[in-house]
Amino acid sequence: LKAGLDGIAKNRTLPEIFNTNLYRVSAQALEEKGVLTLPPSFDIAITAFERSELMQELFGSVAHAQFVQAKRKELKEFNAVITEWEFEKYC
Repeated sequence: LKAGLDGIAKNRTLPEIFNTNLYRVSAQALEEKGVLTLPPSFDIAITAFERSELMQELFGSVAHAQFVQAKRKELKEFNAVITEWEFEKYC
């Protein structure tokens, strides 16, 4: 909701509809169309969230910093575990 209100306040327009299976489109074509993709990893997503002024404003500086800290801890815990897929693939 906050992102939508921010877009309205800044007079932003919605991008053109891109009704295509994104898995069948090259990265270059997506870039040419201005299609943004999700971060490819949790670490990159956390960093993007951390740098987002909109999210800092939405959460407040203290809650925002605590959320980032919690997610970095969660990522560290995840990286310390071998997933079932990794075990099956490499063991």
